[in-house]
Amino acid sequence: MIYLGVYICFLLIIGLADFFRSRGFKDYALAGQRQRTHMVVMSLVATILGASTTVGLIEKASDIGFAAFWWIGVGVIGLAAQAIFLTRKVRSIDAVTLPDLAGKTAGGFAKKLTALIIVIAWTGIIAAQFVTAGRIIGILLGIQDITWVLLVVAGAMIIYSILGGQLSVLKTDLMQGGIMIIALILAFVFLYFIPGGNPGASYDFRLFNEKFGAGELLTFLLIVGGPYMVGPDMFSRIFTAKDAGTARRSVWIASGVLLLAGVLIAVIGVWGRANITPVPGTDTIGALLNSLPEFVRILLLFGFLSAVLSSADTCLLSAGTILERDIIGKERVGWIRGWIAAIGAAATVITLLKKDIIGLLLYAYSIYTPGVVIPLGASIIVYGKRKPHPVWLSLGIGLGGAMGLSAKILEITTKSKYDWIVFAGIGVSAVFTAISLIQGKKLTPVAGK
Repeated sequence: MIYLGVYICFLLIIGLADFFRSRGFKDYALAGQRQRTHMVVMSLVATILGASTTVGLIEKASDIGFAAFWWIGVGVIGLAAQAIFLTRKVRSIDAVTLPDLAGKTAGGFAKKLTALIIVIAWTGIIAAQFVTAGRIIGILLGIQDITWVLLVVAGAMIIYSILGGQLSVLKTDLMQGGIMIIALILAFVFLYFIPGGNPGASYDFRLFNEKFGAGELLTFLLIVGGPYMVGPDMFSRIFTAKDAGTARRSVWIASGVLLLAGVLIAVIGVWGRANITPVPGTDTIGALLNSLPEFVRILLLFGFLSAVLSSADTCLLSAGTILERDIIGKERVGWIRGWIAAIGAAATVITLLKKDIIGLLLYAYSIYTPGVVIPLGASIIVYGKRKPHPVWLSLGIGLGGAMGLSAKILEITTKSKYDWIVFAGIGVSAVFTAISLIQGKKLTPVAGK
């Protein structure tokens, strides 16, 4: 309890210090656009290693084995694709948010649609971070009913994000990413190389099995991998880099670190699957953590908490900035703080209603991916060479996002799966994007574009 209090107070002190240091929109939302490779790398890693890629993935691995790795594996693929095709150009374009980038490459209406989709989808992602943080702290404190913990954690995350902005996020990401990687390595060593567990345990390290095949991989790749290639959180890190070369190098390094983390998290889940007997009402994560020495258990819990906090503050800051700048059309730092509070409150309500981490993430990605990934990715690739037709591209964004959202609403109301509508939305988005490129205007190449 003391360690937890010190940790949260430390974060709030950093946020408070940067509250008085921040000098305007560029400092608050972009950390001055002067960050070097190590800061961008660790911020990317800390942002990505959130609810789904830590606690959610371990639970998934406990169910389907090492194949759960693909939840992060598709992210590694998405980041690598971004480094190859997009990163340098994204940082070279004079944009400050992903919707701003959409406006410069595809037009003003595309900017508004993209911003609206992100704010709706990212509220679900923030809720997933709140759920995970509440569960972790519940384990730390030995509490069964974590409702009040969820409220306290959500409040602390919102206040921290409001105070310091991007400057605070980058500083704490450096520490939090490091804690997470060290904790995962230690947990792996103790679980697999220190005597313990079931002597005859059998470990299944197959990438595909009877519970996870090519169809499931395609679902992950299309719905989850896309936001790693074209995502507001990924791009928010790129925008803070001091130049395009730093941005691209950082994405490449981060994809390698993410690959290592994904393997470690998946094999930890596999250990739990082989050594922990599922008992109804028992928390798998709690049982696995109790198999570790006390200092490793505490470090891993703080590693999980660090990962979740890093993702939550980035998502809150991204959503609040996008709502103020790209939907309202202003750059008022005070209002961004207000929007962060409002979005955080909405996410808290969702948190209390739904506590399925992976489900919340899939809800968000199923809205975002069909609407944004293909249209915006294509418009960035052809930037400086061709101007997509704004009407057709906007139709692709709007219809794709609407189909993804309708699929999730139908799932909630009917308790049935409607993934086919999400895939259809991706197809519709791709078709309209292709038409927009064909109908668009060819541009005279500009040097450096």
